[in-house]
Amino acid sequence: MDNAEVVNVIAADVPAIADDQLLAIADQAEKRIDAVKKIKSIVLRLTNAHDWVDQNGKPYLQASGGEKVARVFGISWRIDEPVYDSLDGGHFAYSYKGYFTLGGTTIEAIGTRSSKDGFFKKYGPKDENGKKAELPPSEIDKGDVKKAAYTNLIGNGITRLLGIRNLTYDELREGKIDVDKITKVDYGTSKTERTGKITDAQRKRFYAIAKGSGYSDDEIKAYMKETLGIETSNDIQASRYDEACKWAGTKRERKPGEDE
Repeated sequence: MDNAEVVNVIAADVPAIADDQLLAIADQAEKRIDAVKKIKSIVLRLTNAHDWVDQNGKPYLQASGGEKVARVFGISWRIDEPVYDSLDGGHFAYSYKGYFTLGGTTIEAIGTRSSKDGFFKKYGPKDENGKKAELPPSEIDKGDVKKAAYTNLIGNGITRLLGIRNLTYDELREGKIDVDKITKVDYGTSKTERTGKITDAQRKRFYAIAKGSGYSDDEIKAYMKETLGIETSNDIQASRYDEACKWAGTKRERKPGEDE
């Protein structure tokens, strides 16, 4: 026995976790995959083309869509005051930090946008060569950058919490979203050219006309939702602006007994 050969047996490909634990982990993983698929399906049913925007060829959920989704899933959030940063060359940036909660889970998310983004560039009139000179950062509307940072935060927070970031156009098509109607950010020379939507001045004019015709806030919102398929006047398409103003300019008919 003293001369007996000692053989060390090394088990090959033996998992570090016991088989029953692996099965449990795999089972949980499959359930989570199924849950994410269901969440994606619900999100796509809740939203429409106006709730998405195309940036660099990829679809991103806008604040309007995020808020629809949040109401259904019971997501709540708390947002800190925006932080303003001065950058080189007269540029600036806004950033928001938010805390998004679903059930007992809370995550932090950040939304930030800078005036350096080509989306916000502004140009002067064409010169003799037909070219437009880029205007200085001081001409960029700080409110536009601030709103974009907020939208970025809402989209980031909700999609991260639900685990549905980086949805593809194929998935949107499967969800019956008309992707051809999604606004594309092409970094044009004006807000209308960039987004296809009306300017803030046009939005205010539309609202003033409607109020002057006797429409209440609820009636204006109902018109936008039922006729234009949007939740806010910020999303009115430039191509439908005249149509919207025509409706707004039509005097509201009062019901019998309703006060003037």
